[in-house]
Amino acid sequence: MKRPCTGYTALPAVFFTIVLLVTASFAELFIPASDTNINYYGRFDFSVADQARFNWSGSIIEASFTGTSIGIELVDGNTDYDIEIDGKLHSVLRTSSSTKYPISTSLTNTTHVIRIMQRSENHWNVNVFKGFYVADGNGLVTLPKSQSRKIEFIGDSWTAGYGNESPSRDCNDAQLRQYTNANKSFSKLTADAFHAECMALAWSGAGIVRNYGESTKKSVSPYPVYYDKTLGAVSGTWDFTKWKPDLVFICLGTNDFSTQPYPDDTMYINGYNALLSRVHTNYGNVPVILAGTSNGPMNNLVQSIVNAQKTTYNHPNTYYFQFPESQTLTGCHWHPSTADHQLDSKEIVKSIMTNIGWDTAVSTPVVNVYNKKDCYKPDFTIIQGTTVKISLPGNTQHATVSVSDLSGKVVYKAAVNGNQSCYWNFASVSSGVYMIRNEQSRQMVSFVVKK
Repeated sequence: MKRPCTGYTALPAVFFTIVLLVTASFAELFIPASDTNINYYGRFDFSVADQARFNWSGSIIEASFTGTSIGIELVDGNTDYDIEIDGKLHSVLRTSSSTKYPISTSLTNTTHVIRIMQRSENHWNVNVFKGFYVADGNGLVTLPKSQSRKIEFIGDSWTAGYGNESPSRDCNDAQLRQYTNANKSFSKLTADAFHAECMALAWSGAGIVRNYGESTKKSVSPYPVYYDKTLGAVSGTWDFTKWKPDLVFICLGTNDFSTQPYPDDTMYINGYNALLSRVHTNYGNVPVILAGTSNGPMNNLVQSIVNAQKTTYNHPNTYYFQFPESQTLTGCHWHPSTADHQLDSKEIVKSIMTNIGWDTAVSTPVVNVYNKKDCYKPDFTIIQGTTVKISLPGNTQHATVSVSDLSGKVVYKAAVNGNQSCYWNFASVSSGVYMIRNEQSRQMVSFVVKK
């Protein structure tokens, strides 16, 4: 399954409920959700034949089709969706008791790409996508995945884009649903900047050990209870082998320390370290960024957790990020606005570029370290830009790779992540021939940096 977090050009959102009008001029051919030409990004359950079940905000259904009309069959009366066609926001779908929704009947008679993107939260119900309706005689067109990186975002209402489109801090439940847009959150914007697939696992009000407003220091069901769920609070355990990120970004703790009684420091630290242990069990030595907000107690504790992860837990690729203090927080209930999310994303991108070595180029060249039998085979692949992805074969997630110049000087050294890869930012080195070596197996490959 594929999960991009690719953004669209910001356009004014127009909210309306799409009413079913099935006519001969509308789509006549039904394409079930099981069609292999449909791309799914996020956590989806396919245990029921010809159904894609989901409910995490930020989930995306994508397909390419030819013709003038497109519609969908969707069972969900609790969630809003951004409908994107050919990279631009087409409409906002507010689901109702209906199950069949015509999206457009007046497109140009060419090939188009549609994305159905869940914008609001709905952890307690299951959304059921059953398929597309397309013009009679037309089917879906294969749409290859274009993203080479993967980022997982773990967080609360900030990550969810809670009320970020609201013109006022005062919101009722209906307005909160209307103005929450995960597709304009810092998670999606950041992944979009790096042309990355995104797994955004956001739960408003959730904390590491204590959820918002609870009367005790420790909640019965804080965020970690739901981290491995395919369908949020409903059912299903997610298979972590299906999708492994190149980077994990976590922002949890605002709710733990928003109201009294605060959890004890040791409770919060132990809970956070336990969640991180699960992350590394699932994804190996993946780089992790832990974020602090403007909340003092949380920030100090998160920084101490980062330091402990680097030393005591032997995860040196753990980093701290501080959200900007200049946010206006004019979204619902004093949450970040869309402008705040844009500012946050800009700073997160800088942090990732500095600490992880990524750049925002459209694509990243990949250098594969050969198997042992080919370890002395000269390659001399020419790479340009500022970043190269180094990929190792097989089960080598605990390996370390080094890059050296022809004099033998090591210019880069790092452990690979759960995808058996790492990224080297070579902006500071000169053009020339370099050697990559797997320090465990001594496998090597050569390549040329050209500037």
